[in-house]
Amino acid sequence: MYNAGEGKIGTDEMTFIQILASRSLSHLKKVFEQYQTQHGRTMETVVKKEFGGDLEKALVAIGNLSHL
Repeated sequence: MYNAGEGKIGTDEMTFIQILASRSLSHLKKVFEQYQTQHGRTMETVVKKEFGGDLEKALVAIGNLSHL
């Protein structure tokens, strides 16, 4: 996910959408924890930086589900 967002100029939206929409909540929780460990930022912070509008809200909502 880093290479699709913070690690490049521009954002590869499809990579984020595919991962966040197709993985189980337990898998996403592990992905988010690992991302924060490796890059020092929460996935919510990254999504808010890389996206805007309704897509940002949708991706943040999916991320929030993984905390249940």
